Amino acid sequence: MADFDKKEKLIDYLNPDFLDELQNTQLDYDPLKIIDDEQFTASQYQEASVLKEQLSVQDHDFSPLKQGKFLFDLHLANGFLHFEVKIKFSRQKVEKITVNSMIRNFSTDAFKIVALIEFLYYFMIENPTENTNSSARIVLNHFAEDENRLPVKLRAQFDPVSYSGLPVLTFKIGQDSHLYKLQSLPGLVDSVREHHELELGKYFNRTVEIDDFDDDSLAWYRLIESIIDHDETVQIARDDFSLRAFKELPINESLADQIDQLMARGVTLYHDNRPIDYRVSQDRLQFKIRTDTENETARIKIDYLVPSYEMDNLIEGNRAFYYFWMNSWTKYENVDPIFLKRYGLHMGEELTFGAQTLQTLGHKILPKIKKSGNFSVTGMKKLVDTLPPEAEIIFNLDFQDREIICTPVAKYGEKEYQLEKKTNDETEREFEKEKAAKQLIEEQGFTFDKEQQKYSLAIDASDRIDAFFDDGINQLKKAGQVKATAAFKRLLGNLKTKFNVSLGIRLGENTLDLTVSGEKLAAEDIQTILNAYQQKRHYFMLRNGQMKNLESPSLEDLSLIMKNLGISLKQFVKGKMTVPAYRAFYLEKMLENRDSLQFTSNDEFDRLIADLEQGKVKKNKIPASLKKVLRPYQVKGYQWMTTLLDYNLGGLLADEMGLGKTLQVISVLLARKAKTKLPSLIVVPASVVYNWEAEIKKFAPELEMIVLGGSKKERREQLERVTDQVLITSYDSLKRDLKLYEKIGFDLEVIDEAQNIKNAKAAVSKAVKIINARHRLALTGTPIENNLSELWSIFDYLMPGFLGEYEYFRSNYEKPIVKDEDKKKGKQLSQIIAPFVLRRLKKDVLKDLPEKDEQVIYAKLSGRQDELYQAQTQKLIAQLNKQDDKDFKKQRFQVLAAITKLRELCCDPHLLYEDYRGKSAKLAATMELIEDSIADGHKILLFSQFTSMLELIEQKLKQAKIVTFVITGSTPKQKRQELIKQFNKLDHPAIFLISLKAGGTGINLTSADVVIHYDPWWNVAAENQATDRAHRIGQKHNVQIYKMVAKGTIEEKIVELQERKEKLADEVLSGKGFGSSTLDRADLLNILER
Repeated sequence: MADFDKKEKLIDYLNPDFLDELQNTQLDYDPLKIIDDEQFTASQYQEASVLKEQLSVQDHDFSPLKQGKFLFDLHLANGFLHFEVKIKFSRQKVEKITVNSMIRNFSTDAFKIVALIEFLYYFMIENPTENTNSSARIVLNHFAEDENRLPVKLRAQFDPVSYSGLPVLTFKIGQDSHLYKLQSLPGLVDSVREHHELELGKYFNRTVEIDDFDDDSLAWYRLIESIIDHDETVQIARDDFSLRAFKELPINESLADQIDQLMARGVTLYHDNRPIDYRVSQDRLQFKIRTDTENETARIKIDYLVPSYEMDNLIEGNRAFYYFWMNSWTKYENVDPIFLKRYGLHMGEELTFGAQTLQTLGHKILPKIKKSGNFSVTGMKKLVDTLPPEAEIIFNLDFQDREIICTPVAKYGEKEYQLEKKTNDETEREFEKEKAAKQLIEEQGFTFDKEQQKYSLAIDASDRIDAFFDDGINQLKKAGQVKATAAFKRLLGNLKTKFNVSLGIRLGENTLDLTVSGEKLAAEDIQTILNAYQQKRHYFMLRNGQMKNLESPSLEDLSLIMKNLGISLKQFVKGKMTVPAYRAFYLEKMLENRDSLQFTSNDEFDRLIADLEQGKVKKNKIPASLKKVLRPYQVKGYQWMTTLLDYNLGGLLADEMGLGKTLQVISVLLARKAKTKLPSLIVVPASVVYNWEAEIKKFAPELEMIVLGGSKKERREQLERVTDQVLITSYDSLKRDLKLYEKIGFDLEVIDEAQNIKNAKAAVSKAVKIINARHRLALTGTPIENNLSELWSIFDYLMPGFLGEYEYFRSNYEKPIVKDEDKKKGKQLSQIIAPFVLRRLKKDVLKDLPEKDEQVIYAKLSGRQDELYQAQTQKLIAQLNKQDDKDFKKQRFQVLAAITKLRELCCDPHLLYEDYRGKSAKLAATMELIEDSIADGHKILLFSQFTSMLELIEQKLKQAKIVTFVITGSTPKQKRQELIKQFNKLDHPAIFLISLKAGGTGINLTSADVVIHYDPWWNVAAENQATDRAHRIGQKHNVQIYKMVAKGTIEEKIVELQERKEKLADEVLSGKGFGSSTLDRADLLNILER
């Protein structure tokens, strides 16, 4: 009994033959060494032997783990019972064996023995510790098969006779000498493309790859493939042979040309299993003219290209005729079938011309026939000699007194006549031709002077002159002969000479002076050039009478640059113009890409550009009271802003929220106080007016402030006593009081939360741009929320016209970047705005700021809540499917309302249905999260877009006796600050419920370290603003952010959309790239149809 329980090595119980095979297999590692320590008792081996007979292997898999470990996963089955054994091993030993068994009839050791034997078997086959994986081995096996494959022959056969009456191509395919007639051409193409076996007979049953074909075979296969995909030949074959498989190609015009091209390249075509010879003939059609002078007739005979009895073997292509005879293919390359068709000419035909048509034949038809090169013409001279002289139209051109003079005549032999003027002369004239010449002159814009009997065209007739020089002269040459006087030749000679303009740039204190000049051109001539170009003229005349062509690369570059700057060339006065100094950098960027336009600039301009490109900032003196307060990155922000202001430029401080943008601006205000006696204006959202007041009192009490408030009368009185104070007002107040600001000049205007002017057409955007201020700054943590038009609006405030007019910006930047994802344009825009945007992230400049962790918590809808959600979803999908994109845009507000209902159902059905009696999955999950966080001693901020949802949560919190604070849009400003102070002073857990819009700005709640977003919003910037109420300077703890999302609903897709929009904002500022941010009907259907 003791021996029966004695443990012995598994290796000793293995079948000797299996051991030999295993030991003779070349493997990276010896699996026998891996299992060397595995020991079991004799009874366990016996039990395993019985078990192995009852099991079958369903699946197995080797997979690598970390640190040189591997896993063998074995799935076994006995009828409907399934078992799993996992063996974790290294290259030295078995680490662990796990058995998952549904029955207890057999011990786990018996399963281990069975699994170890299977492990050895599959190890021998797959060598799993070698780095080549199973997918790669499949590829290797395919390549191994390829090495033993015979090449495939595809032979084209020409058959001059078929049921359709057309010659046809048929094909044979096979290998070695065994060739089979191909019964389906589409079948061959499908087989090659889809890697299906092509079954033709005993000697051909295999897949066919492109690489299997020799050169000739591949050429014929490509021909078949192109015809199957595109050619009209397929349709002809299907029409003619609809009852049979498509196995041959009728040789029509285009296919004949393709066959000839292949044969010309040396590809072999067969007939009756014999290669066809290929030849090229230079023969032309015989065109024989017999003139009968007595009867005034001419007879023309067009001979056959080949003997008439062989015409059935002549194949008409589109490019040439082809003749098959005696196993030879001949191309007649000098005869054009299309020319013959165009003029109704047929081989073997006889043409007879009478007295009325002989002139047309001799003067019009025969020259064209001879010039075509298709014919060998005989008898032409005799016919022409019998005809009267042909009319030759001569256009005599002169230039006098700023007019082009044209005197046309018709010449017959040695005689000349005025057009259509009849004489007593017996000369047979072509009045139709003369009339056509007269009409042509008038079409060029010439007018006839009866007194002087001449045609004239004034140089000042801009459109007519452009057309005449562009194409009119060529039209005259086509109709006859053009003769020019010396004066007209000089005019033409000047047109060919090129001229260039250059641009002079001078940067003054507040302006940029532009001067256009040109070699040997007076200021008046420069203005003439600019005006003519603006009018889209092609030619212009200088003061000295010279005519010039306006085609000038330098002028084209100048026009494009000015257009980009929103400037018309007409705005120049004698070639000069003055624009604001802040256009300097944009102008320089435009000039960088324009090689043809040369420019010169003064030292001040060059120094400014160099400083901006290199990011150089002046080390301006920091206000003494803030030296120890400003952090290093805030000092850089201060110096960056003051440098821009010194250059009379504006700037966008786009630091991430929580980095102290307010303090940086206060430092600039202190510095400006020493330089100017003018007041400054700060425009902010109403919710942060008092926050700015508090910050200025704290950091710069020496600055005199006026916080505009009270009634309109009180605000008027406040503005009337303005001297050099800092004024703080809200966007709404500014909009209402705009007239009161008309007479006030400000040194500096600052707008906080600049996304408030994202809509350039809105009254508030227009208001901040109307203010008379020498300098402007903008602050925002999210400069691009939804699209690039917001960026344009901000820069239109900072430096009007800097990014051009909006229509230009939209077509040149916004559309290519957002819709077309043009990376080059994105990079170009980033380079242009880079010197005027400063953005730092907390993770880069605040190494001591605690981390921010985000986690999505999913709540699965169920029961009645899920039913209501699904019903509303299907209703919206049905509505969208009935709409096209135009309807969608018209009814977007109704669609938005339906989406809002879906979001409310995700939050809690009570928001829509007062009598709802079910549960809210998300509310239950949120309450559990709140209670756990409160129990752990955390203070919490909870944000929701729906104030009614906050009310429901507040009720639950009161029932749970949790200390709760609430801020919504209706909470008065001063009350907000009181609640914030109370919350921050608390030394025990509490929760602050805040509506997303009300709590996005001007609130400092760094005492909280847990943030909960109850419902996601399309715009992640709004959520980030809310989050940064806690994650900002002053925070001493890691901040945990939770996003509550209803699983399998529209909320999941909202989170995806957030990521897209956040990427747009970040990438525009960093210059790394751009993405789309538009939600259209297709996007919405994709969101709903999950």
